[in-house]
Amino acid sequence: MNPPVGMFHYMPPIYWHDRQSLLSVDISRAPLRESPVPVYKIVTSSVQNEVRVWSFSFEGDAEEHRNGKAPLVVNFLSNLLGHMTTVNVVRFSPSGQLIASGDVDGAVIVWKIGNPNPESPSSKLHIDPDMPPNKEFWIRSRPPFRHDSDVTDIAWNVDSTLLCIASNDDSLNLYHVVSGKRIWRISNFRHFPNGIAWDPLEKYVVTMSTDRKMDIINAKNGAKLKSFSQLSLASNQFNGKELPAEAYRMFHDDTLGSFSRRADFSPGGEVLIAPCGHLESGATCVYGVYLFRRHELNSDKPYAMIPTHKAPFMVRTCPQKFVLLEKKENFLGLDYRVVWAAVTKDSLYIFDSQHSHPIGFVENLHYNNLTDLSWSHDGHVLLISSLEGFNSFLQLNLESIGVVDSSEHPRPRSPKPALIQAKKPKRKTQSHVEATPTSAVPESSMTPLKEGNSPKTPTVTPKSTKPKSAGGSLLKFLKKSDSGEGGDQAPASLSTPTMCGATAASFFGVGIRSAWKQTRGFESEHLTRVKVISGVGFASRALATATLLTVSGFGLFIVGVSALLNVNTPRQFGDRMKSAFGDSLRISKRNPDNQSINSLTELLEQAAAPSKPSSSLSAE
Repeated sequence: MNPPVGMFHYMPPIYWHDRQSLLSVDISRAPLRESPVPVYKIVTSSVQNEVRVWSFSFEGDAEEHRNGKAPLVVNFLSNLLGHMTTVNVVRFSPSGQLIASGDVDGAVIVWKIGNPNPESPSSKLHIDPDMPPNKEFWIRSRPPFRHDSDVTDIAWNVDSTLLCIASNDDSLNLYHVVSGKRIWRISNFRHFPNGIAWDPLEKYVVTMSTDRKMDIINAKNGAKLKSFSQLSLASNQFNGKELPAEAYRMFHDDTLGSFSRRADFSPGGEVLIAPCGHLESGATCVYGVYLFRRHELNSDKPYAMIPTHKAPFMVRTCPQKFVLLEKKENFLGLDYRVVWAAVTKDSLYIFDSQHSHPIGFVENLHYNNLTDLSWSHDGHVLLISSLEGFNSFLQLNLESIGVVDSSEHPRPRSPKPALIQAKKPKRKTQSHVEATPTSAVPESSMTPLKEGNSPKTPTVTPKSTKPKSAGGSLLKFLKKSDSGEGGDQAPASLSTPTMCGATAASFFGVGIRSAWKQTRGFESEHLTRVKVISGVGFASRALATATLLTVSGFGLFIVGVSALLNVNTPRQFGDRMKSAFGDSLRISKRNPDNQSINSLTELLEQAAAPSKPSSSLSAE
């Protein structure tokens, strides 16, 4: 491992969670206290059911030490007990006053600092003789948010009032933290989302999942606005590899083996940076991160791709903005320079918005896979966790990166009126169907999620200036033709399963209407309706059972009537029915060749013989 100049690596020999694998870490964006030596607060979680809070600082002057490294000092602050199972993710709120933690059981607990009360029963129950005493007393701010399966990721909004939660039950939920009210819920993901990015301008929520898609969602109402999954690329030689002209899947499949897939926005929201980039053509594979400019999110392509040797699964941007370098091209067209970190299973890349290659690279940090990444509020520290059970600290010298830009910049513009007008769902009118069935079961009117615009609601694309060309090793997806793009087409929905049941009726002067569908050939849609009205005085003889069977695959209704009538021919059937019910029998829509009556006779003969129960699914 050879870190670049201005970067120092620390791995303190601390058993953060009793030698257990670490799953998540986060540094508070709010400084702990104002002092000449910055003090930072971090929260950690592991496969244990505990959440722990720590503080660290770099004591002394680095020039006083032989190797130029100031010593790292870590202090234990609190052990939070309340989860029953493994805690997958922990996140500080932007204010630093709250902590959200999600576990395998689907519970998300929001913690706040309370007043220590050693006399309370709960405090006595939580005393662990093997742990140092708590210096901070964290309590639950409200009852936990519950979900049906594992919590995969958590994201706060800017003012720490809203909490977005992704779960393994294929849902994404937005809650108000104080009231606990759920604002909206999305549950139509093909695979569960395992990464959330919150827009700094609070317009969008971006999710990534193992179905190789990235979805952009309206943060106000939860409507899906855009989905990125495929792109068409012209023939190109990229990063020393030849890529033919064809359609590519943009993101890595589920063989990546990471716990999460997290994109991130630039500090001002002008750029969306997405990991898991993977272009595959035969034996050729190109990995990297995608760059999406905010005012071009209504396009079907990213603006550029920066390559990496392995597939990164997480991106975190530095909270600090930097002044633009004069001798480097500003290919993103921003007013400042963005710095971000991308992490793979065993390495870390540091990029900026004016280079087509990493400005920092670290590998072989731990023996086991890396799991999470976090920046400090001042950009001086990067914290990386691993399954090995240890954390790595990277202290950065910002002067080696550039000059921090403290000026205010105008808010970036977004596509108007929206990325893509949300499709209005078609309202289905429920028609009351009588005993006579329709000629066919209509197919479902559900339409698959597409990346294109709705034909009824056009998209207004804002005018944008022509982007500057990127460096030679940057890939820009600017293919003129728009054919062959779009997401996967969902298969046509199957017909609604037919309901079947069994009813028994006795004829006590009650009119019973039944309908038989012709079965000869199965391809004919001609219906024969028989209306039977019972006569008075036949209550002792006419006891019948109507059985509604389902023929799987055809959606065909067949009604078998078992009665005390022994008929073999259509004429015998009519005579026997007349003798039993009088002249009240009427046969409507009769075929000239009596095919409907023959079919009914065959059904009666089959109903008289014992048969095996149907294997079709049934519902009452």
